[in-house]
Amino acid sequence: MLSKDRVTFSDSISSNKFAFLSAIACFVYFFLFLIHSWTHLVHTNFHQVDALDAQIFNTVAYAGVQIGGKQMVAGSSILGVLQVNSENLDGILKKIESYSGMVDWFINIYDKEFNFTRQIPHVQVFNQHPCLTKIHFYHSHVNISELDPAYEYIFFLDEDMEFGKPFFNFDLFLDLAVRTGSSIVQTSVEKLSSQTDGSIHHITNIHNIPVTGQNMAYVTNTVETGRVMYTRKAWEIAYELVETTQILDSDWGLDHVICGAVTAKFGSDKGCVIIQATPLMHMDMKTHFRKEDDKRKKQNSNANSIYKSMFPSYWDGEKFKISRMLNMVDLYPETFAEPYDAGLCSPEQFEVDIRVPLYSKVTIVIQGYDSARESNYPKFLKEYQSWPEVADIILLFSNPSAPNFMKQFNDRFDKVTVVTMETSSIHNRFLFPHHSIRTKAILSLDDDMLLSHQSFICMLTTWQMYPSSLVGSEQRMLEQNEDGSWKYRWGYESEESWGIILTSNMIYHKHYLDLYETIGQHIFDGLPTRSGEDILMNILITHCSKHEVIRVQAEYESLVQEGGIHRTKDSKSWLQQRSNIATHILTYFGNYLGYISTSKAYGCVFPIGHTPS
Repeated sequence: MLSKDRVTFSDSISSNKFAFLSAIACFVYFFLFLIHSWTHLVHTNFHQVDALDAQIFNTVAYAGVQIGGKQMVAGSSILGVLQVNSENLDGILKKIESYSGMVDWFINIYDKEFNFTRQIPHVQVFNQHPCLTKIHFYHSHVNISELDPAYEYIFFLDEDMEFGKPFFNFDLFLDLAVRTGSSIVQTSVEKLSSQTDGSIHHITNIHNIPVTGQNMAYVTNTVETGRVMYTRKAWEIAYELVETTQILDSDWGLDHVICGAVTAKFGSDKGCVIIQATPLMHMDMKTHFRKEDDKRKKQNSNANSIYKSMFPSYWDGEKFKISRMLNMVDLYPETFAEPYDAGLCSPEQFEVDIRVPLYSKVTIVIQGYDSARESNYPKFLKEYQSWPEVADIILLFSNPSAPNFMKQFNDRFDKVTVVTMETSSIHNRFLFPHHSIRTKAILSLDDDMLLSHQSFICMLTTWQMYPSSLVGSEQRMLEQNEDGSWKYRWGYESEESWGIILTSNMIYHKHYLDLYETIGQHIFDGLPTRSGEDILMNILITHCSKHEVIRVQAEYESLVQEGGIHRTKDSKSWLQQRSNIATHILTYFGNYLGYISTSKAYGCVFPIGHTPS
């Protein structure tokens, strides 16, 4: 039994009086409801939902997910439950036909005595008259003790929901419902609302929850009764709540406690989820109780008060909340495999013995794009080649449409190798031929700066203590928004906390070049060609090492800045692009598995200003 705080209340319901008032309400309804309006709304809705479905299919297809390819509930049964006005019955039955027997249906015709004699497979028609609340019908005819044990899911729908296939992608909804493992699953809703001037208003995403990255669903604390699917065990709890309160004159109250009740029973991972990827169009026909008169408001308010007082520990506070987003990685793990062989990320891959030259030396990698910076190269190459810790210097020319100004440095500096890349992608920084590199340490540098030797020694010796981590000096920060997306912050905003190190000067293990190559192509397809490589490598390394990035102090001289591969139009658009990049990448890695915020600054084995002997 569900635990509750026992209370008494005197506002008992007279069923005969209620039935009489309900009959009057239904009678008034027939004079207000127009068939013409219904036809116009449906016609408009078909075009709206078609466009929405196309958008959702494109989003899912982008991630390589096969829609309807795998039936997750093979062998199980689903019961759909509706209350229907007699004049809408034919339209409802046509929608039911689109399910081809996949769902059994209980339909109550609530508005008048109605002699329904047709035999329709998978459909049982009731005539509980006069019209009563949904909860009253559910309590009478979806009694958990009398329900066929074959039904594993009970799907409750309002008649003004456009639930017919293919306008509603039920197959995907069902697949996602099972994949979430939740006890109660609700569709998101799009709304068509008729206005006083006769026009029709389309309200997109009524809960105002933005779909970002690859988020498909979200865990919540409240569901509505008009488009919700229960597991059998969850409906058993809901039915017991209704039995306990005996509130049958209002549909209110249950929605505010049911999520808390199933969470308390089954755990937070088995609570309520809203599937954002498969919205239902709400036609907003104002059927059933159309007039929110004083008595109706009182009944609803009273129902809320009773549920709140009887089940305070389950009460949601009448505030819609999101506790967690569910993305494509969460729901389709077989499609989003790890970006590497899990064995390749084991600790032994990063063992370092600084007595061996392979580990005590470093390979410098510098990517260039424009000859506007050509004058920088002799200056920093002369300096870097003189460092005894440097084994090789690789210059990546990433502008196939321009003459390769780097070739001259092959002969002028004996440690230099020039590699001409086939594209101008900034990801060439980590996607170049690297298997002949002789060192484990890779120092990534920009071509508009000259790093000091002392700073380099600081970075190298620090990295040798944490070889699976990333070490550098230029920090940035990410913040996660409530909707699951991520916000990118400038360097000056990241002085107190950070989690990203820029590629302008950083040291990392050669092994991460192997892992970078194995990241899914659809991730690169979703990134701009001239930004994002630093965020992706940071997240890959953090995800693999389970260690925050390491920030150390560094000194460098700024050189000619013009001619970089980045093309920044303005700071606002740049920040938004970087934020979108972070959201895209972190969604792939499972959001919390690739970013660690830290405020820990590392000191150097040899502090800057003190060259080791």
